[in-house]
Amino acid sequence: MKTFLTDDYLIRLINQAIAAMAQIVGLKTAGMYLEAQTIADRMLEQLFGLRSDLIKRLDDESLMASLKSQDVL
Repeated sequence: MKTFLTDDYLIRLINQAIAAMAQIVGLKTAGMYLEAQTIADRMLEQLFGLRSDLIKRLDDESLMASLKSQDVL
């Protein structure tokens, strides 16, 4: 049962990310770069649970470490 909940959660996250990327592409195409950056930052915060400015400053290893709990991603 836990697998189904995890699968549903991942599918929902993927769908949200795809919708955000489509919105970002549309805004960039329209020349609305600041708005596109705002959407990208919001999506990063939602996916990672961290502020986007912190995510941007972390190197890959530090970001991965912040996402792990008891060595599980």
